This record gives sequence, C-alpha cells and structure tokens, in this order.
Amino acid sequence: MIDQSPEPRADSAARTPRSEILRASAAGSVCWAISLFGLYGQLQLLGPIMERFGALEGMVGQLYSLENGAFFSTILLASGPLARVSRTRTALLGVLLYAVGNVASVYAGSLDALVLARVVAGVGSGLVGAAGTASAASAIAPERVFAIITVVHNLLLSAQFKALPYVLEEADPSGGYLLMAGAGVVMMPFFFWLLPPRSNGDAGEGLATLLLAAPNRRLAVVALLGIFIYETAQSGVFAFVDQLGIRAGIDKYARGDALSVTGFVGLVG
Repeated sequence: MIDQSPEPRADSAARTPRSEILRASAAGSVCWAISLFGLYGQLQLLGPIMERFGALEGMVGQLYSLENGAFFSTILLASGPLARVSRTRTALLGVLLYAVGNVASVYAGSLDALVLARVVAGVGSGLVGAAGTASAASAIAPERVFAIITVVHNLLLSAQFKALPYVLEEADPSGGYLLMAGAGVVMMPFFFWLLPPRSNGDAGEGLATLLLAAPNRRLAVVALLGIFIYETAQSGVFAFVDQLGIRAGIDKYARGDALSVTGFVGLVG
C-alpha cells in the first residue's frame, strides 16, 4: 500500500522558482516519456504482434483498447489521491508494474496472456503519468513546466519512432517491450525530483466532489465529448498508419523515419 503521508517539503529558502521548475520539468518529462512509450509504440508493434500470434487487426485493436483503457482509467482514478500521497512512491510502484508487464509481454505464449501483461503495463504507465502530471501541476509556474514537458516529450517521441525499428523483428515485438522496460528502470532516479503535494483546501476532497463542484461543468462535458469524437477519428488512422506503410512496400526503417519527422514537426504547433 502506498504511504499516504506527504513527503516533507524542502525549506522555502532553498527552493527557488528556477530550481523547482527545472526539477518538475525533468521529472515530469521522464514520467510522460515512460507512460506514453507504450501508447505511441503501439502502431509500430502492431505488425509484429499480428505476425507472432496470427492475429487480425480487430483482435489487436481489442488488445490496445484494454491496455489504453487501463492506462487512462488509472490516471483518472489516481488524480484525486495524488493530492495527498507521495508522487515519488506512486511513480516507483508504477514503473515496477510497467517493467513487470513489459517483461511478461516478452514471454507471453498466447494473445490472451499478452492482453493480461499489457493491462498490467497500462496500469503501471498510468500511475507514472499521473504522478508526473500531479507534480508538474504543483510547481510554482505550472504553465512553464507543462510547456517544457510538451517540447521534451515531442523530442523523445521522435527518438522513439526512430529507435523502435532497430529492436523489432518482423514477427517478434519482444525487443520493443524490453526497450520499454529498460527505459523505465534507467529513468527511475528522476522520480526523486517529483514535487510532493502542496497543502491546500481541496486536498481532502474526493474526485467526484471536485468534479460536481467545478464551474462550467456542463460546457466542459460538451468540450470533452467533442475531443473524444475527434480523437476517435484520429486514432482510427493513427493506429494503422504503420500497416499502411507496410502494404505500400515501405521498409520499417523508412517508416520509422517518417514517424520521427512527424513527431518533430509537431513541435511547430
């Protein structure tokens, strides 16, 4: 069980805005990189999974739906408690589940076993991502921290698209899963830079209470529904873009280069 006693904050005289922004940005960038590695790695893992298990696109789509559902549900459910509990301990627990899930994915002998392993990895990545986001939101200048995290994430995403083809075999996704697990373990020291919870009046409120008391919540529901519809359409193309490249006769390295350039160009936005 995660210890719910907040970590003692450093003396305010020793915590300058600059140092806190740098710490929160570095730790948050690492947490986002780990938590989103599996999400964005899915499109390059799709082909090897289909080849290894003889699965159709619909079957692998269900696998991804369960993994992504575990990921996003964990982020949502963890957002309330992270106003009180240690972000560092939460991230460490998350990366442990993430590593276990990815290593188990390597040895999965069936698609059902792979589904279970990916759900475990999804829960772990959700905990890591939620801890990084909560930490960034607690910073002195959260808008600057999130801006830095977004830029770093896009750079790391471009590097991920470029690197994955070199560890993937046409009929074996094991290299990708090992790379995810290894990256998570190597980046663990940054978790100790995650900012502890701040004391505020809302820290004791449950997630449901805060949502019901939110201003303009009806407008927010409409906006979220619009985002859901948009992302659903985008995901339908995004999930199979690598398969489109395969059927067009483009080799895996060229597909990785194209995706890497796409991620880099996203920085312009």
